[in-house]
Amino acid sequence: MGLEVIRDMYTLALCDGLVAGLSQVAVCAQMNKMAIGKVYEDLEIIDKGVYKNTRFFHKHR
Repeated sequence: MGLEVIRDMYTLALCDGLVAGLSQVAVCAQMNKMAIGKVYEDLEIIDKGVYKNTRFFHKHR
């Protein structure tokens, strides 16, 4: 899984625009883009907060 994530990050860094959620892959893609002296023409980060599951599952005995 690590190689796929790195490949995705480099692919995203080569794009002109980025629409992404709050993920480490998106953050690293932005950092990689800045490291080569470029920025995204269009950048939209979707932040809907931290996911919380309110359902509780009880263990049956």
